[in-house]
Amino acid sequence: MVTTETYKVSLQTGGFTRMGLAYRTHLTARWVIGDSLLDVGCADGSMLRRLAPLVKRAVGVESDPSFSATDLEIHRCYAETMPFADASFSTVICSAARKHFKSTQPAIHEMARVLMARGRLIILDPHPLLVKLGMRLGKFDPKYIRHNDYAWTIAQEMRRSGLSVIHQSNGVFVACVGEKT
Repeated sequence: MVTTETYKVSLQTGGFTRMGLAYRTHLTARWVIGDSLLDVGCADGSMLRRLAPLVKRAVGVESDPSFSATDLEIHRCYAETMPFADASFSTVICSAARKHFKSTQPAIHEMARVLMARGRLIILDPHPLLVKLGMRLGKFDPKYIRHNDYAWTIAQEMRRSGLSVIHQSNGVFVACVGEKT
């Protein structure tokens, strides 16, 4: 679950947060396919708003009701129990939110469930060393960081959920892209 307190801490970085959002959006946009997009852990919808022009339908999922965006379709629920039918989206993204989930495997399994055949799941999280540095510098509250993993761990979770991993990297952001076969 992503909470308001988590984002209040990250917003203290000001310009770095905006630069991080722009960079994550750039990384994500090249993998978006099809005409429907689901952003899991969308917070206030900043990334969803930037990616919406690439698709016909852009939807967000956020568990914290204090985040609001009246111009976007955002559902209030947890990543592990989304209210969508099987095979509802051609692309699912989870950007900088996975590290906050209580249990990542059920969330990834649910994201895979709502993917259409040949759809893509894109997961980005800050590099584990940056997260550790951020906690040390007080930029991340350790009580909200539950997972701090490299791409190979996320790739294993994707494979266990029936996805084929088509990309993984450990840059500034750990990136993993899976495709539903």
